[in-house]
Amino acid sequence: MVKVYVEDIVDKLEKIDMWKIYLNIKTGSFVEFQDDYNEDEDIFANDTYIEEDALENVFAIEDNWEEYVPLPSPYDMDEHTIMKAFTEQLDDAESRLDLLGALSGNGALQRFKNTVGDFGLREAWQNYRNNALRQIAEIWCEENRIPYQYKIKAE
Repeated sequence: MVKVYVEDIVDKLEKIDMWKIYLNIKTGSFVEFQDDYNEDEDIFANDTYIEEDALENVFAIEDNWEEYVPLPSPYDMDEHTIMKAFTEQLDDAESRLDLLGALSGNGALQRFKNTVGDFGLREAWQNYRNNALRQIAEIWCEENRIPYQYKIKAE
């Protein structure tokens, strides 16, 4: 089993809501395909389109399933909790209250991002989120007994 870079996992976690991503534990490479079809659909039906590369990835995973570990899902990552934790650690009461308000109801993610921008907190949010994703990646590696390392020194 090869060591993987935490930063590579974090990069993949950034787009996990649109993709199914697996780590090949023998090679350290990632296999990914868009998660845009219903599992109940017949992917070979004439009116269902799936890219050839994605189909090859699906077969590679099925044929060698013991070599692949799925990355955490959006549910595992729970971005809402990360956003709430970021908000609660802010010193400024006005921004804290506005961001907490943005987190309720439909469209919370977009409202949150807009409100973060309104208060000039984009860089602080990105740093906080990146650190949270790094922790998720480290825990995932440890739970799956995958050795890991850093390209750059962790903060």
